[in-house]
Amino acid sequence: MIKTIFYLFVMNISLSCVKDTKRIGMNCYVYDFDTKKPINNVEVCQLINDEEQIIARTSINGNFKVQEVTKLKLGMESHKLANLILLKKEGYVTDTIETYGNKNDLYHEDSIFLKK
Repeated sequence: MIKTIFYLFVMNISLSCVKDTKRIGMNCYVYDFDTKKPINNVEVCQLINDEEQIIARTSINGNFKVQEVTKLKLGMESHKLANLILLKKEGYVTDTIETYGNKNDLYHEDSIFLKK
């Protein structure tokens, strides 16, 4: 009986440490605000544990795709993916996309316009 109670106690503590990490899938196009032409090689970055990591780059037609990520990890060392996506290109103002990890977010076929 004591073993069962101890086991349930340990499982309860372990499950309370589960962290759900999410990033929604995105398929977007990036254009110049003034010329409306696609911008090549825009860095698509995400803040992960306070560090910028490049997760994609735009193609010659301005398109980038980001795969959906959903992971469940146990313990305190799991990585929490931020909900802030940065679009960076030299000569342009850095733009941001804030996502909430909801499958209903409308970033599947979005157009983004960067200003110089």
